[in-house]
Amino acid sequence: MKRSFLLALTIITCLTSCQNNEKEASTTESVNVETVNSNREVESTISDTTNPKTVEEIEASLNNGNYSKIKSDYRLLGKWEISNSFMKQTYSYEIRKKGDEYIGVFPDGDYKTETLEKNGNDYYVQGSRFGEFYRVDANMNMILFDRDGDLTGAGYRAVKM
Repeated sequence: MKRSFLLALTIITCLTSCQNNEKEASTTESVNVETVNSNREVESTISDTTNPKTVEEIEASLNNGNYSKIKSDYRLLGKWEISNSFMKQTYSYEIRKKGDEYIGVFPDGDYKTETLEKNGNDYYVQGSRFGEFYRVDANMNMILFDRDGDLTGAGYRAVKM
C-alpha cells in the first residue's frame, strides 16, 4: 500500500511538474523567438547601416541619378580620355554646356564636376590652386595646362573619344 501511494504520488508530481515545464517551455520559447527575431532585426539594421558595400551601392545609385540629370541638362561639347604616363593613371573627362555655363565632368565611378570659365579655346578650372585649364582646338584636340605651362612634359595626354 505504501508502495502504491508513493508510486501514485510520484506520478502526480511528475505530471504536475511536466505541465508547468510545458508552460515554462512555451513561455521561454516565445520569449526566445521574440528575442531572436528582435536580435535579427537589430543585426540586419546595423548591417545595413554599417556595411560599406551597401553604403557605396546607395551612393552609386544616387550619383548615377545625378549624372543622368547632368547629361539631360547639359549639352556634351566633347569627351576625352586623359592619361598620365608617370602616374599610370587614366580617366574620362567631359566638357558640357548649359547656356553660358560650362562644367567639366569626371564621369567614372563616383562622378565629380568642376566649374569651367571659357576664354577663347581655353576652359579654366574655377577655384584651381594651380591655375589648371584645358585648351581645345577646332578639331576637339585637348591639351592640359597649369600656370607653369603645357602639362605634356608632366606625362599628361588627352585623346578624343
